[in-house]
Amino acid sequence: MPPGLHKHERKYAWAFVGAGVPLFFGGVFFAYQVLPTTAKVLIGFTPHGVSNLLPLDDLLDLVTRMVVAFGLSFEIPLLLVMLNLSGGVSGRRKLGWWRGMILGITAFSAVATPSTDPLSMLALAAPI
Repeated sequence: MPPGLHKHERKYAWAFVGAGVPLFFGGVFFAYQVLPTTAKVLIGFTPHGVSNLLPLDDLLDLVTRMVVAFGLSFEIPLLLVMLNLSGGVSGRRKLGWWRGMILGITAFSAVATPSTDPLSMLALAAPI
Protein backbone atom coordinates (compact mmCIF):
# COMPACT_ATOMS: atom_id res chain seq x y z
CA MET A 1 0.00 0.00 0.00
CA PRO A 2 1.15 3.55 -0.60
CA PRO A 3 2.91 5.15 2.36
CA GLY A 4 0.55 8.17 2.20
CA LEU A 5 -2.36 6.26 3.72
CA HIS A 6 -3.15 6.28 7.43
CA LYS A 7 -3.66 3.00 9.27
CA HIS A 8 -7.45 3.13 9.16
CA GLU A 9 -7.33 4.06 5.46
CA ARG A 10 -5.06 1.08 4.77
CA LYS A 11 -7.52 -1.16 6.58
CA TYR A 12 -10.36 0.05 4.34
CA ALA A 13 -8.20 -0.19 1.22
CA TRP A 14 -7.30 -3.82 1.96
CA ALA A 15 -10.94 -4.63 2.77
CA PHE A 16 -12.20 -3.14 -0.49
CA VAL A 17 -9.49 -4.81 -2.57
CA GLY A 18 -10.13 -8.08 -0.74
CA ALA A 19 -13.84 -7.85 -1.52
CA GLY A 20 -13.50 -6.35 -5.00
CA VAL A 21 -11.24 -8.98 -6.55
CA PRO A 22 -13.53 -11.96 -5.74
CA LEU A 23 -16.56 -9.94 -6.85
CA PHE A 24 -14.94 -9.18 -10.20
CA PHE A 25 -13.94 -12.80 -10.73
CA GLY A 26 -17.48 -13.86 -9.78
CA GLY A 27 -18.71 -11.65 -12.60
CA VAL A 28 -16.16 -13.18 -14.96
CA PHE A 29 -17.38 -16.65 -13.95
CA PHE A 30 -21.00 -15.73 -14.72
CA ALA A 31 -19.94 -14.22 -18.04
CA TYR A 32 -18.32 -17.49 -19.03
CA GLN A 33 -21.40 -19.41 -17.88
CA VAL A 34 -23.71 -17.27 -20.03
CA LEU A 35 -21.37 -17.08 -23.04
CA PRO A 36 -22.42 -20.40 -24.70
CA THR A 37 -26.10 -19.40 -24.56
CA THR A 38 -25.25 -15.99 -25.95
CA ALA A 39 -23.28 -17.53 -28.80
CA LYS A 40 -26.16 -19.90 -29.67
CA VAL A 41 -28.65 -17.04 -29.79
CA LEU A 42 -26.40 -14.83 -31.91
CA ILE A 43 -25.57 -17.65 -34.33
CA GLY A 44 -29.30 -18.43 -34.47
CA PHE A 45 -29.80 -15.14 -36.33
CA THR A 46 -27.98 -16.61 -39.35
CA PRO A 47 -30.46 -17.38 -42.16
CA HIS A 48 -30.91 -21.00 -43.27
CA GLY A 49 -28.66 -22.09 -46.09
CA VAL A 50 -25.93 -19.59 -45.20
CA SER A 51 -22.72 -20.56 -43.44
CA ASN A 52 -21.62 -18.39 -40.58
CA LEU A 53 -17.95 -17.41 -40.51
CA LEU A 54 -16.97 -15.86 -37.21
CA PRO A 55 -13.89 -13.64 -37.38
CA LEU A 56 -11.66 -14.18 -34.36
CA ASP A 57 -11.40 -10.46 -33.57
CA ASP A 58 -15.20 -10.16 -33.37
CA LEU A 59 -15.41 -13.19 -31.10
CA LEU A 60 -12.68 -11.86 -28.82
CA ASP A 61 -14.42 -8.48 -28.77
CA LEU A 62 -17.67 -10.14 -27.66
CA VAL A 63 -15.95 -12.17 -24.95
CA THR A 64 -14.00 -9.16 -23.69
CA ARG A 65 -17.07 -6.94 -23.55
CA MET A 66 -19.06 -9.56 -21.68
CA VAL A 67 -16.27 -10.24 -19.19
CA VAL A 68 -15.76 -6.53 -18.49
CA ALA A 69 -19.50 -5.77 -18.28
CA PHE A 70 -20.22 -8.67 -15.93
CA GLY A 71 -17.08 -8.05 -13.85
CA LEU A 72 -17.78 -4.36 -13.37
CA SER A 73 -21.46 -4.95 -12.70
CA PHE A 74 -20.54 -7.22 -9.82
CA GLU A 75 -18.53 -4.32 -8.38
CA ILE A 76 -21.60 -2.06 -8.05
CA PRO A 77 -22.62 -3.40 -4.60
CA LEU A 78 -19.10 -2.65 -3.38
CA LEU A 79 -19.40 0.87 -4.79
CA LEU A 80 -22.70 1.36 -2.94
CA VAL A 81 -21.12 0.21 0.34
CA MET A 82 -18.22 2.60 -0.27
CA LEU A 83 -20.64 5.49 -0.89
CA ASN A 84 -22.50 4.62 2.30
CA LEU A 85 -19.33 4.42 4.43
CA SER A 86 -17.94 7.66 3.04
CA GLY A 87 -21.21 9.48 3.68
CA GLY A 88 -21.82 10.23 -0.01
CA VAL A 89 -25.23 8.58 -0.15
CA SER A 90 -26.97 7.17 2.89
CA GLY A 91 -28.66 3.79 2.97
CA ARG A 92 -32.01 5.44 3.73
CA ARG A 93 -31.72 7.60 0.62
CA LYS A 94 -30.81 4.60 -1.56
CA LEU A 95 -33.84 2.76 -0.20
CA GLY A 96 -36.06 5.52 -1.57
CA TRP A 97 -34.59 4.99 -5.06
CA TRP A 98 -35.30 1.23 -5.31
CA ARG A 99 -37.93 1.44 -8.08
CA GLY A 100 -35.75 3.54 -10.35
CA MET A 101 -32.72 1.41 -9.54
CA ILE A 102 -34.52 -1.80 -10.55
CA LEU A 103 -35.59 -0.22 -13.82
CA GLY A 104 -32.09 1.15 -14.48
CA ILE A 105 -30.39 -2.14 -13.60
CA THR A 106 -32.74 -4.08 -15.87
CA ALA A 107 -32.19 -1.63 -18.73
CA PHE A 108 -28.42 -1.75 -18.24
CA SER A 109 -28.34 -5.54 -18.21
CA ALA A 110 -30.53 -5.70 -21.33
CA VAL A 111 -28.11 -3.41 -23.18
CA ALA A 112 -24.91 -4.94 -21.79
CA THR A 113 -25.76 -8.52 -22.78
CA PRO A 114 -25.65 -8.96 -26.55
CA SER A 115 -28.15 -11.80 -26.79
CA THR A 116 -31.92 -11.59 -26.52
CA ASP A 117 -32.36 -14.44 -24.06
CA PRO A 118 -33.63 -13.52 -20.59
CA LEU A 119 -31.17 -15.89 -18.91
CA SER A 120 -28.12 -13.74 -19.58
CA MET A 121 -30.00 -10.54 -18.75
CA LEU A 122 -31.17 -11.94 -15.41
CA ALA A 123 -27.73 -13.41 -14.67
CA LEU A 124 -26.34 -9.91 -14.97
CA ALA A 125 -29.21 -8.06 -13.26
CA ALA A 126 -29.62 -10.34 -10.23
CA PRO A 127 -26.25 -9.70 -8.53
CA ILE A 128 -26.43 -5.98 -9.14
